Amino acid sequence: MIHFIGKDNTVFHSISRPSQIIAYNKVSEDKYILPTQIPANEFLNLEGKKFSTSRGYAIWIEDIVSNYDSEFVRYYLTTIIPETSDSNFYWQEFQDQSNNLTDVVGNLVSRLTTLLVKYCDSTLA
Repeated sequence: MIHFIGKDNTVFHSISRPSQIIAYNKVSEDKYILPTQIPANEFLNLEGKKFSTSRGYAIWIEDIVSNYDSEFVRYYLTTIIPETSDSNFYWQEFQDQSNNLTDVVGNLVSRLTTLLVKYCDSTLA
């Protein structure tokens, strides 16, 4: 069990919640699994401000995946993941990175096709 969390939840996920799980497991036949790793990332902000679902300042999963391919979303989030400092989700940068990924994949396919034609008689064996 791995809990991926934000930096403000480390105490709860590493001390409080495991203590609750251990206590529950002692008195119940049902058993919860304790986390074995709890990596904590920095914050991901939206256009320089904190996400706030209560204020409607968020990106809703249903909205983004209905307008963009989920692989593009995953790719962009992977490139900006806040491991060592807070980072930001910028819509313009997201769109630019999606286009960049298309260019990179297209370039890869073009190069592989050229190598296939040049060195493999246009066939895979």
